[in-house]
Amino acid sequence: MAYSSKTLDLIMKVNGSKFKTFEQFFKTNAPPILFNQTPNTKMKVSRSYSNKSENTRRKSISMIEFKQVKIFARMKPCQEEQNYKILDNSIFIDNQIFTFDQVFQECTQQQVYESITQQTIIDGLNGINGTIIAYGQTGSGKTYTMLGTKQDEGLVIRSMQQVLKSNQQIFLSILEIYKDYIYDLLGNMEDLKLKEDPNQGFYVDRLQRIEIKNEDECRELLKIAEINRHMAETKLNAQSSRSHLILTIYIGKKTKINLVDLAGSEKVSKTGASGDTLQEAKKINYSLSCLGHVIQCLAQGQDHIPYRDSKLTKLLQDSLQGDCRTSIIVNCSPNIINKEETISSLKFAQRARYLKFQQKTQKKSYRDLENEIIEIERGTRCQKQQLDNQLSIEFLDYLIYS
Repeated sequence: MAYSSKTLDLIMKVNGSKFKTFEQFFKTNAPPILFNQTPNTKMKVSRSYSNKSENTRRKSISMIEFKQVKIFARMKPCQEEQNYKILDNSIFIDNQIFTFDQVFQECTQQQVYESITQQTIIDGLNGINGTIIAYGQTGSGKTYTMLGTKQDEGLVIRSMQQVLKSNQQIFLSILEIYKDYIYDLLGNMEDLKLKEDPNQGFYVDRLQRIEIKNEDECRELLKIAEINRHMAETKLNAQSSRSHLILTIYIGKKTKINLVDLAGSEKVSKTGASGDTLQEAKKINYSLSCLGHVIQCLAQGQDHIPYRDSKLTKLLQDSLQGDCRTSIIVNCSPNIINKEETISSLKFAQRARYLKFQQKTQKKSYRDLENEIIEIERGTRCQKQQLDNQLSIEFLDYLIYS
C-alpha cells in the first residue's frame, strides 16, 4: 500500500526519534483503523487464485466450445453398389475410418436443418456470427442441401423462415465467385472489387444488401440468383454449379450468417470438361485447393495463414477465425466409381475437425492506444490522490484518539 510523503512526515514528527523507519512504527503500533480489516495474506492470495482459476477455467471451456468447428457428412442416396459402410458417426471406406459430429444417410432436409443450422440461427439472433459451408465433389448434392427444391426446400429457405420470425431487421446479399471474379447475383453486377478494412476485414465493394420482410421476397430473390448463376452440363451432373455461391443474412447492424454453396471439386477426365468448362474447372480446383491449404495451416496451428491466396479464402477469413460458429457439411457420392473423390472429400473434412480458431483481435490505431493510456494514467492519479487523502485522515484520527 502506498502512502503520501505528508503522511510519512507526520508519523516521524509525532513519534520523534523513537522510530527510525516507517516500518518499525507499524510493527509495534498497528493502527486498528487502518489494519483491523486487512485479511490474511495467504488466504487472500489463495482466494484470489481460486476465483481466478475458476473464472479462467470457465472462460477456457467456453472458448474451446466456441472456437471448435463442427463437421458433418451427408451421403447421397444411391441404388447401385455402395463404396462405404456407416457405423454410428463413422464412415468406413477402403480400410480407412472417418469420424464426424454426425453422419446423414437416409434423412430429410428438416432433419439436416435441425442438426446443423438451427442452433447457428439461434446464435445469430443473439448476436453471434455463423457460417454453414457445403463441400464435396460435383454432383454429390451440395446445392440440393443448401437450396433444395420446390417440394423439399433446403437450408437457406428454412433459415430465412426462422430468422423472419424475429422482430429484427433482416437484409440479404448473394454473390458468386466465377473464374475468380465476383458477381452480384441480385444486382447483376460483374467483377466487383474486394477491399479490406482494418475493422471490417475483407468486403465486396458495391455489393447490394436487400431488406427482406417475408418469405415471398426471399424466394423471389433466390429465383433471380439462380437465373444469374453460372451453370453448365458435365458428364457427372446435368446442372453443375460453376461458381462458389455465398449467401449472407444480415441480422440487425452487426451480426451476419453465411450460407456457402461451394462449386464441386472435379477431375477433368471424369467430367469431360473442355473449352470454357475446362477453364472453370481449373479455377474451381485452385480456389478449393487454397481453402484446403488454409484449413491445413489452421489445424497445424501455424503462425501464418494464407488467406490472401484466393478471393474465396479472403471472403471466408472471418468465418475461419474469431467469433464465429462454423459448420462444414461434406457431401459424398456413394457410387463405387467415385470412391477416390469421396475419400478426398472425407480427408478434407477430417482435417477440418481439428480446427481451433484463433481469437480475432480488434485492430487499433496508435492514436487510440495513446488515448487509452492517457485515460488509464488519469484514472490512476485520481485514485491515488483519493487514497492518500483517506489514509491521512484516518491516521490523524488514530493519533488523536489513541
